[in-house]
Amino acid sequence: MAFVIKINKVNLAADILCIFVLGFTVLLIGVFAQPRKIGFHCDNEDIRYPYKPSTVSNFALILSSLFLPNVVIVLTNLTWGSTIQETFNKNAFTIALLESYGSIALFWMGIGFTQITVDTAKNNIGRLRPHFIAVCKPNIDCSLSENAGRYITRYQCTGADGELMKNSRVSFPSGHAALAFYSAVYVAVYLKQKSSENGYNVPVTIAFIQVCLLQVAWFTSLSRVSDYMHHWSDVLVGAIAGALFAVLVITFVQIPNDRLTLVEKQEESQAENV
Repeated sequence: MAFVIKINKVNLAADILCIFVLGFTVLLIGVFAQPRKIGFHCDNEDIRYPYKPSTVSNFALILSSLFLPNVVIVLTNLTWGSTIQETFNKNAFTIALLESYGSIALFWMGIGFTQITVDTAKNNIGRLRPHFIAVCKPNIDCSLSENAGRYITRYQCTGADGELMKNSRVSFPSGHAALAFYSAVYVAVYLKQKSSENGYNVPVTIAFIQVCLLQVAWFTSLSRVSDYMHHWSDVLVGAIAGALFAVLVITFVQIPNDRLTLVEKQEESQAENV
């Protein structure tokens, strides 16, 4: 039995356009948005921590929270695929990719909305990171008695790294925590739904994967506090926002499964009338 891929071109193009618009919006905010400039108190110990590199780098975050979920979704469909895979087993991986498209597209749309929400909050609030003083090096002598307890708004940063100084003003909420928990919760709920569709309670292996994903998100979030990148409240709100977006997206938005489908190929009759 042969199958061909049926493409719903209009809806597929709409999906790609939506993801592109979301991604382009995230890019525009990252490049052009300027965080709100707020003042500080010289005696505020919460912004006097040293600067240190992130334990979970941007590359590690991309790998664990953006790339890995796609792999898990495809492998899940490869394991719990439709009956077509049993009939047409030699192309099981291709079939799994097609059946994964809807969930992966929805995943990326949710990522876009989460990132836009987080970045908008970051730039509008402009909360100072715990290492703000170390990075900004404001031209204010905090040892002077006249500056003690005063809210200082007129100052200039004298640090050498302009990007770090800009980044030191976007502490709330934590983008790492939001993306980590969005990905972990999205995949955890997705695995639960696939288990239910196949008539299973959650198997031990699936529960193990779910817990591991959540542990990665938990570790990522904790590292943002221990690295002095965020205040604990930044991480808490980021994690809640990410988890909430994941639940809303995968629970209330219909997965677009009709974009790429397999249909039985109609064989042309070779019989000829003589």
